[in-house]
Amino acid sequence: MSSYSGNGNFLLEVSGSSASSSNKLPVASFTETCTDLNCTFSDTSKDEDGTIVSWNWTENGQPIGSGEKVSVNFKEGLHTVLLTVTDNDGLTGLHETTATVLKGGDGGGGGSGPDCSANPAHPKCK
Repeated sequence: MSSYSGNGNFLLEVSGSSASSSNKLPVASFTETCTDLNCTFSDTSKDEDGTIVSWNWTENGQPIGSGEKVSVNFKEGLHTVLLTVTDNDGLTGLHETTATVLKGGDGGGGGSGPDCSANPAHPKCK
């Protein structure tokens, strides 16, 4: 269908949708739990119109695992973790977070905090 715009141009109006335009991207997300230097990352991703079929985890660009859940022993410090999920239609979604990993279990927001009796100089013990 076309319509006249009044200035000598024709506008093309397209109705309906193609299969590719109705396919929705997966939304990648995950939770993290860190105890001492060990962090576990668990997938919480969603795909509105299908299923997630693969999970690729990287830390600062280096592969650290695949699957819905990975556990990693880190050195103390900041670690940028990226999850890339792929759905059954081949579309991908990404989620990235930075985990702060400290000895004593207070890294990544999921630990129990430092052991202040063993490490009274730790900044969280003051």
